[in-house]
Amino acid sequence: MGDLKRMILRNCTIVTMDEADRVIENGALWIENGKIVEICSDSEIPLKIENITAEAVGLTSESWATEVFDLKGKLIFPG
Repeated sequence: MGDLKRMILRNCTIVTMDEADRVIENGALWIENGKIVEICSDSEIPLKIENITAEAVGLTSESWATEVFDLKGKLIFPG
């Protein structure tokens, strides 16, 4: 198994385009291996990350790659 790529986009406004047309101010988008796994408020992301560890998915800590980007309030349309 290769490295698990995790990317977190923080501090952004997210237009979800879901059935409720939610707009999340100061939001965060969590992506694993190119797939969106979580859309939530920026303050929730640290709690969610703590619940998933490298060992839980069968990897070593060294292969658990995380990139975090501060979008500085930019607007994003995930999908």
